[in-house]
Amino acid sequence: DVPPRLLAGRLGDPSAPVGASAEVGSEWLARWQAAGTTAAKAVDRALDAAPRGRRSRSGPRVLGPLLAREVARASRPEDMLVVGSSNPVRDLDLVADWREPPIVLANRGLAGIDGTVSTAIGVALANPDRRVRALMGDLTFLHDIGGLLLGPLEAVPDLQIIVANDDGGSIFATLEHGAPEHADVFERVFATPHGADLGALCAGYSVRHQIVREPGDLAVALAVPGPGLSVVEVRVDRSRRRALRDRIAAAVDQALTS
Repeated sequence: DVPPRLLAGRLGDPSAPVGASAEVGSEWLARWQAAGTTAAKAVDRALDAAPRGRRSRSGPRVLGPLLAREVARASRPEDMLVVGSSNPVRDLDLVADWREPPIVLANRGLAGIDGTVSTAIGVALANPDRRVRALMGDLTFLHDIGGLLLGPLEAVPDLQIIVANDDGGSIFATLEHGAPEHADVFERVFATPHGADLGALCAGYSVRHQIVREPGDLAVALAVPGPGLSVVEVRVDRSRRRALRDRIAAAVDQALTS
């Protein structure tokens, strides 16, 4: 039930100054800001201490949140960043520590991964004086791979697309679907590995492509995106996604309660 005191009286202008409660609000805000700073430092320490991504037959793999952190650090206030749904937007929200953030854009909705490549190209074409990047997962990239097709009479955007390729949908490993009792069906039904050769697909559209396997190499690629349309594929480890989430949560909890 709603308390009677909340039903009585008139509602004021929501944009009007709050008067006497402003001082209380400032103290409340300061506490949250201090807690946010503490949590952000705990996240950074947990990521720095996390085991490196596993090696595969194609070489070492990067942890998803570390990839997002490198992209965040490379993004300047005058830049624009298009972020894909699923893990990339969550990873960026977790690790971005901007005092002056870039303009960040993301699609929403039940089909949020659809059309992300085309969205990023549209943003880049509409903002030729800004440096535009896009960060998205491999499934998001594949769902709109046709967005790379530009006719010979069309303008070519200056856009760098960073693809976190973990060969599937690792976000489900952090949900109830990733519980141990579902291990026998998880990979095929939820992880949905595709095995696609992103480099070959980019070549088919005459789009520059490079593979990055080390965070240091990623920083170099982000620093010099070059003109035109390009794709930076980063091989991401999803085998430890659930464990990494739990480790970060525990680190933040300890930092805030100790």
